[in-house]
Amino acid sequence: MGSRTLAAGVIVGSDLAYWAEALRFAGSMVARQQFLPGLTTDNDAPRATWDPIFMGTDAERLPALAGRMPAAARALSEPGAAAPPERPSTEVLRQFVATLTDHLVRTAASDASLPAPRRRRKKPSFVSVHDAWLHALRSKDGTVAGDEYDLSQFAAQVREWRRPVAVSEGSQFRLCFRLEEPEDTAGTDRADDKTSNDGWYVRYLLQPHDDPSLLIPVEEAWKARARTKSALRRNGSNVREFLLSSLGQASGICPSITASLENARPAGYLLDTARAHQFLTEEAVALEQAGYGVMLPAWWTRKGTKVRLAVQAKVKSPKMQGGSGLSLETIVQFDWEVALGDQRLTLRELEALARMKAPLGQGPRSMGRDERPGDSGGDRFLEEEGI
Repeated sequence: MGSRTLAAGVIVGSDLAYWAEALRFAGSMVARQQFLPGLTTDNDAPRATWDPIFMGTDAERLPALAGRMPAAARALSEPGAAAPPERPSTEVLRQFVATLTDHLVRTAASDASLPAPRRRRKKPSFVSVHDAWLHALRSKDGTVAGDEYDLSQFAAQVREWRRPVAVSEGSQFRLCFRLEEPEDTAGTDRADDKTSNDGWYVRYLLQPHDDPSLLIPVEEAWKARARTKSALRRNGSNVREFLLSSLGQASGICPSITASLENARPAGYLLDTARAHQFLTEEAVALEQAGYGVMLPAWWTRKGTKVRLAVQAKVKSPKMQGGSGLSLETIVQFDWEVALGDQRLTLRELEALARMKAPLGQGPRSMGRDERPGDSGGDRFLEEEGI
């Protein structure tokens, strides 16, 4: 009862199966380099550590995995303890992942960086605490040798260096980017309006971890109106500091974010069609991998291929009658159609799309993507058919 198959022919209890899953979680974080070096001075012997960084999907997975922890997995007590263990499962799991992360990174670093040990080797001496810390990060035990005052000062410098990441990791929110399409002007023929494809907008949003359905525009965080103060005040987190820190980090992925930070209260930025295509195909993926939320138009995220131009022919075979003068045109009749997704285009709409020469084009009712910017499929079809 409660046993699980860990591998072929290996049956273990639910607690060991759980820790095997936690081990895979830690290994995944190390493989994706979701860790930073640190320095702990709480104990008698200061120690250099490799600490996991729980951001994005990892921050969501941690409490979810902790919620499935069986009671037997945290049943051990400290030696001499009279009461059963009361540590929360999230705290136990976080410490387990941190210990494994430090071990995995340290083992790889020590094997690759440190020379083979020699007999009667003298105790190493270092010019500065910084050098001692770097050595300890690659050593087996991680102990940092040095003056107590110098170590405390250096530990403060390390914390300050890690502060932008610590602010993001400790925040109760996630920064999201939503790409909004150009607004359709009532009574305007979008096929004739050459400027209608510009005006894309990437909006900055805040998403609480405990209520993902709630999306708060960043404008509300800057204004801090009464109706949003309760939503923004979560565990005393500094929302404005989190926003500036997160946007600063994201600017390394998306240059347009850097330009938006020139505004005292950035809320998003405008894009033309070419930059919107770059955001969809390149920057959105990079932002998601970095742990940010990304929301794209439904026509882009739907399953299968994106909405593209397609050419199809309706073939008709008229009834044959006896007689001479037969030709291919009389035997088979072709009715060519061009569609954007499942919507058929008129010749006038097709000509307008062909003139755009852009990777993203908007038909009368939906957006579409051309695989070859500057040489649209509609343009090639018109030329081949002599239209």
